[in-house]
Amino acid sequence: MLSKSRFNRRIHSIFELIIDLFLNTADIIKRLNISSEYIIDSFPVATCEDILHEAESIKLMIARKSNTKRPHEPWKNFLIADSRKRVETTFSQISSMLPKRIHAVTVDGFLMKVILFIFVFTINEKFL
Repeated sequence: MLSKSRFNRRIHSIFELIIDLFLNTADIIKRLNISSEYIIDSFPVATCEDILHEAESIKLMIARKSNTKRPHEPWKNFLIADSRKRVETTFSQISSMLPKRIHAVTVDGFLMKVILFIFVFTINEKFL
């Protein structure tokens, strides 16, 4: 059996391969998404959403505050709330897989561990 340090060295030596595998898997999942709809978790950013739609044909459905001057129709509010629930559920599932602490000596080591946890979650969700 490999020692902990030997295992870490071997994982670090194939880090580039892991990243490539992760990105290729993401590309396959993206191609399988024929609806071209994505859920993005975000934070408030000042931008003109109408110009984005006109320039790039990207339509964002953003939750608006209750006192907005341009409220959504009720059915849009339902879709937005449902999507938000999926984001929160996914974050909860990923964080349940993470240990309470991630021990890493380098930034690359930390990123590698986080990427591996997200990669395993993706494989479990999409392929198993």
